Amino acid sequence: MVNPSGICYVLAAMDPGETFTRKKRDRDIVIAADAGLRYADRIGLCPDVVVGDFDSLGYIPDGIESVVFPKEKDDTDTMLAVRYGMKSGYKKFALIGAVGGRPDHSFANIQTLSFIAANGGIGMIDGDGFSMTVLSRSVVTFPKESKGKVSVFSLSEKSVVSICGLKYHADSIEICFDFPIGVSNEFVGADSSIAVRSGVALIMSDQPITFEMIGEI
Repeated sequence: MVNPSGICYVLAAMDPGETFTRKKRDRDIVIAADAGLRYADRIGLCPDVVVGDFDSLGYIPDGIESVVFPKEKDDTDTMLAVRYGMKSGYKKFALIGAVGGRPDHSFANIQTLSFIAANGGIGMIDGDGFSMTVLSRSVVTFPKESKGKVSVFSLSEKSVVSICGLKYHADSIEICFDFPIGVSNEFVGADSSIAVRSGVALIMSDQPITFEMIGEI
């Protein structure tokens, strides 16, 4: 049985550099989405399963469980991997190598974070020097040691957010999808938080975001 506290790591096709730093635990699963297998090979990691249509990788690997889909499909390979993880019982998803390269796929993977949130999970994208997550009626809390910048953007028509402990703070301010008022806030050496009280919002941070930092409101 899948441990509900486990993490589903999805390795996407865009090589993010050395970002897979956490040791895989027995309760975790690693899924390579098509050409994400190349990144796994580069860092010496053997995925539990590879999913996709294999048009990017160019072959179906031997010796690893592979789930093959037709090239003409509605889901991206990353979305297929997330769906596989959900069917396996996982609620926490870390997408590695999911931004950079083709901008259309980067945006599709941000939408995948929204899909995870809409289905009761927590998803995040780990990049080279940044993290992002999508929240709905949830809060992310940062420790006072955090440095750099953090931004919040509404992905729904309107979102209501509260921002505490950052350079720019607000209590239940309404932000809209067509005006980036939440860009480039700053950590100032205090415990801080961003709470998404309604709507759906994207949080992007120079500070790594972990699952332990996210809670319900």
